[in-house]
Amino acid sequence: MPLQGMEFFSIFDGHRGAVLSQFAASEMPRLLYESLSMTVAEEVEDGVAMEIALRKAFYQCHEEAHSLALHGGTTALVLVRQNNICYCANAGDSRAVVQLADGEVRRLSFDHTADTIQEQERICEAGGSVEFGCLEGELSVCRGFGNFDMEGFTPEPYIAPRLNVEDADFVMLASDGLWDVVSDEQAASLVRNGLQGGLSADDCAQHLLDLACELNSCDDITVVIVLLHETL
Repeated sequence: MPLQGMEFFSIFDGHRGAVLSQFAASEMPRLLYESLSMTVAEEVEDGVAMEIALRKAFYQCHEEAHSLALHGGTTALVLVRQNNICYCANAGDSRAVVQLADGEVRRLSFDHTADTIQEQERICEAGGSVEFGCLEGELSVCRGFGNFDMEGFTPEPYIAPRLNVEDADFVMLASDGLWDVVSDEQAASLVRNGLQGGLSADDCAQHLLDLACELNSCDDITVVIVLLHETL
């Protein structure tokens, strides 16, 4: 079984309704399993197989939603741990940040927003438009699932370099409602200090959510903390 011993974590931050985020949360584990089963059957090397499967699953989730004529859209952020390796893929601006064992704080994801030159060029090449830093003047995020009425919106994920869990302590996954008001380093410091003080990962996630609310975040907030070891 290619998913035996695999841990799956994800955040899907919906916009223009909750239909796509609910669909993705329900179907992505199945789609990744099917994609990985097929890739393993083709005898692709393990690490490469996971990366290929993640990309396939992102596109398949988008295409299945299209075939069902689902409305709205969602960002997609997936973290997979298999044995001692973590794989991260994202489309949109939900973000994954890792606290490395040597103290460095590093992003595992890439924020896909329409106010960047790279994404603006891609959108225009795809026949879309960017106005006021937003896709079609409406949507700041420009990758994910859904939004089938918007040219230039794509499920193409960014896939991070593989992460050896021996080199890291924990990973924070959160929607942009957190990252709009809390920096990567600030979040990592709060979680690290909380864990060292005996708090659980859930407690630390709640503290991050409370902090974002205190800082007047104007968006919905979802936070998941993934511990890579039992203790720091």
